[in-house]
Amino acid sequence: MRRHQQKHILELLETFEEALSEGLYADCQEATKSIGAFIEKIEGKGTRTVALLENYYETLIRVYNGEIGKKQLRKKIIQIENSVKNELKPNRLEIAFLPYNASMWDSLESIYLVAKEDRNCDVYVVPIPYFDKRSDGSFGKMHYEGNLYPENIPITNWQNYDIELHRPDVIFIHNPYDEQNYSTSVHPNFYSKRLRGLTDLLCYVPYFVLLEHDIVKHFATVPGCVYAHKIMVQSERICDMYIHAFREKFGNQLGKPEDKFVALGSPKFDAVMNVKAEDFELPDNWAKLIEKPNGTKKKVIFFNARFTDFTAGVENMLDRLKNVLETFKNRDDVVLWFRPHPLNLSVLKSMRPQFVLEYAALIDNYLKYEYGIYDESPILHRVISHSDGYFGDLSSVVSMYQKTEKPILLFGSELYQNSILAYCADFSGNKLLLTVSDGSLFINIDTDNGTVVPIATPKDNQEYMQYYTACDTGDRVFFSPYNARCIAVYEKSTRKFSYIPLDLYIGELPAPYCGWIIHYKNSLFFPPLNFPGILEYNLDNNSINVHTGWENEVRACAFENITTITLRGCPCVVGSKFLISCENSNAIMEFDLETYDWKIEKIGREKISYTNICFDGAAYWLIGRNKPVLVKKTHGNVEVLDLSKYALKNLSYSYVWGFVCGRYLWLIPCTGENLLKVDILNNCVVKDNYLQDYLSKTEDKPMKFTFAGINEGKIWIIPYIGNSLFSIDTSNDFEEELNLSVSPSATLEGVSPYLLSRNIFVESSLLNLDLFLNFIVNNETKKVVAESKGDKTAGENIYKYCLGLVMGNTI
Repeated sequence: MRRHQQKHILELLETFEEALSEGLYADCQEATKSIGAFIEKIEGKGTRTVALLENYYETLIRVYNGEIGKKQLRKKIIQIENSVKNELKPNRLEIAFLPYNASMWDSLESIYLVAKEDRNCDVYVVPIPYFDKRSDGSFGKMHYEGNLYPENIPITNWQNYDIELHRPDVIFIHNPYDEQNYSTSVHPNFYSKRLRGLTDLLCYVPYFVLLEHDIVKHFATVPGCVYAHKIMVQSERICDMYIHAFREKFGNQLGKPEDKFVALGSPKFDAVMNVKAEDFELPDNWAKLIEKPNGTKKKVIFFNARFTDFTAGVENMLDRLKNVLETFKNRDDVVLWFRPHPLNLSVLKSMRPQFVLEYAALIDNYLKYEYGIYDESPILHRVISHSDGYFGDLSSVVSMYQKTEKPILLFGSELYQNSILAYCADFSGNKLLLTVSDGSLFINIDTDNGTVVPIATPKDNQEYMQYYTACDTGDRVFFSPYNARCIAVYEKSTRKFSYIPLDLYIGELPAPYCGWIIHYKNSLFFPPLNFPGILEYNLDNNSINVHTGWENEVRACAFENITTITLRGCPCVVGSKFLISCENSNAIMEFDLETYDWKIEKIGREKISYTNICFDGAAYWLIGRNKPVLVKKTHGNVEVLDLSKYALKNLSYSYVWGFVCGRYLWLIPCTGENLLKVDILNNCVVKDNYLQDYLSKTEDKPMKFTFAGINEGKIWIIPYIGNSLFSIDTSNDFEEELNLSVSPSATLEGVSPYLLSRNIFVESSLLNLDLFLNFIVNNETKKVVAESKGDKTAGENIYKYCLGLVMGNTI
């Protein structure tokens, strides 16, 4: 007997007393006979419950005839109810799986495979229809994919399964959007809002899986999460994020969120980890594309591109698609296995119909020349098992593919693809040591030939700008902690990192902590950004000192009340002292590296703050931060040079770097329009037209350069846009652009400026598609290690959990 059948019997028995009070003895007799017949149809003859019902029937007659009182009937009803509860305990379960898109069946399949082995469970797979939606929200073409499921999955037609009549104990869905999807909609009869009332347990299993750092706010508040009794998610961390997002919107008005969301794994992971390439026979034309003339196989790249996010612009996405197809067309050592998102065309038709023909033409051309596989089938795991790497969008497929431990390259933004994005550097001979892409990678650039040599990637590089400045001390390279709570140290001899923890000194302060590093004698000094003092690390004995006492005076100098103590800008070291500007202030702090004495002096106009300080041997030059000015400070004298005519648009934070060479001060802009050469004797700008070709091309960009440094009479500049390095010879004003190229000895892990996790890389100027393909072709991806594969039991865990809820009457 099923749970809802037992429940129905008990509900009928509860009506008997009211019926008798109204004298409906005949109705009670008829109901008693019907209940008994119903029980015998399900359980067979000879049950104690039916015997009690027959006795009750006879008692009804005697009460009606006045032979006995009504109290006997109440006692017998209680006996029958107890018998129903004890003898007719639910021992059968009916489950209905309601997938809509066959390609997403893997999100439910492993649950089904466990359920079908249970002899006490009746299982129905009922693919439901879905509609394209027009731009006005109305329904367009209807799709039904019941014929696209694997042969081992018996399918029940949705028109032959009366869900109200069956009233399954459990319903599994994987589409949570109901009417809220802009491009498609399942049939309204199968919206989660309606299904909830047709089952004891509506269970939503997402058709996707997420990376652990993804934002789930949107996914957690869709109708499927609102109306489902239980939502099965892939991990405890993702579950916590769902709970937080759900509670943020609904509070506890829909029940406790922690009771609704359950972390038992994802069947999609089960599917990936259990599948093998030999499970799938390839069509002959696909097999021929993969096989080389010598009988060996080419490397296969799974390409996944979708048009469900328009933030980058459809035109940009189409251009990217063209470039990818062209790349594979020109290579004979790899094969592209292009598997478009199943909703690409419907999304374009609904939201960007003007691009439909262009997209269709690209696909037609790809099919015409047959230089790659085009896979529109619902069999996702075929390409996962046969491919050697993944390239494309950060979609739910990435989380699944990561379990294979094969390398993944994600689309990078236009900026990442075309820029080095280096922020701070140190020089060692002809080598320029850079922190790249938010402090997640350290590289050397050979300034003679432009060769980029990746050095290493520190731990915890997933967070934004963990480290900032590099300082080469000879045998070691130190990196200042920007968002990290430790100093990173790279040992050149072992090529490994070690870390100096700073928790004891940081306490509860938020990042950022330190920016620059000053190497003086046997110590490194770290001026603070948000740190309780000037940090000193002794290179000889590895001790740490923190020099404090100046904080209140710095705070008192600020234009406005501040809670953080920030010494802003690049420090200027003169002898045993360094000078550095104070945040939100026209004050400059001077700190003695020998005696640790300090003093603070206000210089120039009250509302001017500074970014950088330079010393020409006689005067200090202070570069304006919030105003386009240059302030010259000599003993007892302050002069202000107005630079406003050179800052046509960006009047703040314009010039960041300054270098004195001979009688000239060179100013390099971050956001300003011009590089300036200032005569320090005459206090005037003598040249302002450097790098004009580059600056004119980047006129609309928010930033012009990300770093500038000087070495042996040359100023080296990293552009914000472009895979190159500029230099200006200060002796003759000679400009040069050096194109950068990755060293042939680089490794896949080494050239990725940004790793989302151990085998997921982001496309960049250092790691483009061609280079990624070379690594795979040359079998140089073996060191890439993914996270643990898990135990492949999500489907079993989910089924047992639901079985316990239904059979244990705990819903």
